[in-house]
Amino acid sequence: MMVPSGPYTIGASTYSNLPYDPVGDFTGVSLLAWVTNVIVVPQASPVKTLQDLIRMAKEKPGTVTFSSSGSGSLHHLAGEVMKRQTGTEMIHVPFKGGGPALTALASNEVTFGFTSMPSAMPLINAKRVRPIAVTSEKRMSALPATPTMTEAGVPPPAGLDIREWYGVIAPAATPAAIVNKLNAEMVKAFKRPDVQTRLVEMGAEYVGSSPQALSKQLANDVRTWAKWVKDVGVRAE
Repeated sequence: MMVPSGPYTIGASTYSNLPYDPVGDFTGVSLLAWVTNVIVVPQASPVKTLQDLIRMAKEKPGTVTFSSSGSGSLHHLAGEVMKRQTGTEMIHVPFKGGGPALTALASNEVTFGFTSMPSAMPLINAKRVRPIAVTSEKRMSALPATPTMTEAGVPPPAGLDIREWYGVIAPAATPAAIVNKLNAEMVKAFKRPDVQTRLVEMGAEYVGSSPQALSKQLANDVRTWAKWVKDVGVRAE
């Protein structure tokens, strides 16, 4: 099964009655790609930079709103983390999915939002929303003029990666020979030039990890996000 890290690793803490153990019941096959998130504002917004946004939030506490694809989502947690990093008070506005959240943002119904680059790029290219920072460690080739959060003066907390990875997992009892065969075929497919080009256009970074590397990343992210979910007090149910 292909899984996005946000719902999978954060859901381990936001739901109390999961019928499975996200770490113990599965084994990694390959972490295929990292997807960078981007902070966007409506095209008509007076906010031009991340510092403009923070200044607005401090000057008008409680008036700045941010959208997400739902309570307990990665984009929701990213906004809550930024609030704590900047000492600002901003209001979370959850939507039923990333599409409605972006539509509301483009319609100027909220002040800003975290979203994935693949989802945001069509609206960015159509000049309906404007990017002000990316969550990656370095600038993305698809948005070369957009600074990273660190460059913009708001570095993510140490040990926390506000990006999302996409990986493939299998049941824990899957024989190693099958896991390794799946890994080899998926890595081969993702190394194709046309796939690589498409990933770059979407704001994704190819990885193609070993099964062991994905299992380690998964367990680490479940632990890391559990601390932030507890701190923020988010429940998805």
